[in-house]
Amino acid sequence: MIINLIDRYMKSKTLPIGNAKLIAAACLLISTKFGESEIPYLKDLVTLCDKCYNDDHLLKMELQILIDLDFNIKFTSSYEILDELVLLSGDSE
Repeated sequence: MIINLIDRYMKSKTLPIGNAKLIAAACLLISTKFGESEIPYLKDLVTLCDKCYNDDHLLKMELQILIDLDFNIKFTSSYEILDELVLLSGDSE
């Protein structure tokens, strides 16, 4: 999901390469909120970005990505399709 978010966001904008860490960290935050039971702490994501940004930068980028994607973050992966096909086939192995 994170790669999908990054790809879709980067297609919608022309951004300086210096923001790549910030964009990746914000997409990681979004994807974990959507699909995981535990989300990373903001301080850990800031550390992951070599402390080039602060919590506020990260939250603002998260909001900007969500706005630019019209809050449309769900997509169907090939794994989900295959998993559904296996369930439909009745094969439990």
